[in-house]
Amino acid sequence: NYFQEAAWLHVIDLNITGEEMLKYDLMWVLNRMKIEVFDYPKLHEIVTVKTFPSGFDKYFFYRDLQLYNANNELIAQATSTWLLVNVKTRRLSIVPDFLKEMVQEINIEKERLPIAKGKIPKIKEADFQSKVAVKWFCLDTNNHVNHIHYFRWILEELPTIVHQTQS
Repeated sequence: NYFQEAAWLHVIDLNITGEEMLKYDLMWVLNRMKIEVFDYPKLHEIVTVKTFPSGFDKYFFYRDLQLYNANNELIAQATSTWLLVNVKTRRLSIVPDFLKEMVQEINIEKERLPIAKGKIPKIKEADFQSKVAVKWFCLDTNNHVNHIHYFRWILEELPTIVHQTQS
């Protein structure tokens, strides 16, 4: 949720929100996110999230995110891959020049994370299985399930023993 909120606030700041992109018949779609968690924030701890566009290529737009604890120690990081889909044709769109120029103008002082590439291995056999009903508030502005809900569903459906023994 912290990463989602930080990315959202940053695109508002850059004036490239979903509403703004609709002026070009485009919508943002999260393609992939690789999250690494090194530690967890303590209850009521104030954390800091940093995010920046980390690059682009013909079809993909990359964003890195970092989560710091109250001692300014990195406790989690993520790299995400976004794409733009044309809302009329529902096809992948080439990254527009104005977005390329914006990324090039942003002064990136942090080292970029490696882009998450490759296929995600298929699950051979599930240890746990559950059905979840998609509800109205799970949908985003594109009428797709927001990726945050997938994480929540996975965590909520794990047996209690997993939460008690895996921190």
